[in-house]
Amino acid sequence: MSCLIRPCSTRDLKQVMRLVWEIAGIYKVPPGEVKTSEEALTQAGFGDPALFECFVAQLPPGQTTPEGHSIVGYVLSSYTYSTWRGRSLYMDNLYVQPPYRGNPGVRLPTGQQIGKKLMTVSAQAAVAQGCFQLRMHVANDKPESEAFLARRGGRDLTRHHAWALGRFPPAALACLAAGTQVFGGRRG
Repeated sequence: MSCLIRPCSTRDLKQVMRLVWEIAGIYKVPPGEVKTSEEALTQAGFGDPALFECFVAQLPPGQTTPEGHSIVGYVLSSYTYSTWRGRSLYMDNLYVQPPYRGNPGVRLPTGQQIGKKLMTVSAQAAVAQGCFQLRMHVANDKPESEAFLARRGGRDLTRHHAWALGRFPPAALACLAAGTQVFGGRRG
């Protein structure tokens, strides 16, 4: 029996947050930098309007991880808008716990392809919502993630179009909103 890919419900958010913390550990994110909580996800994902959509990968009935969990992966996405092309779906996170990925030592029967199934359901949602593209970011030190996307037709915008991904962290955002400037991390 294969993993069930289904829309996330509020009762799943505790397990989704467990996976968020797992990812933070992989990337060595200090605990104080993870600002999301189960309550924040509830408000953002199940409020009106919902700010994201999420799908989870659940083990078959009666099966759990060695730690007793049934959710082994998720994908969380939100809709954005391009002035040139229209609506698109931004995939913020696609994560499958390492023991359940398609690699040596996998515990599930072969052919599960949980990551592919999560990506497919996101692509189906994007098409159903009239999106022209699906966007995501991938860490440069994760070549297996880049290869996963490339095998499914994903393109590296940095390599092919010389686009850089930018962001304004909290201090810079506050300065920008206040009309002040930040130079080298200091206000100017």
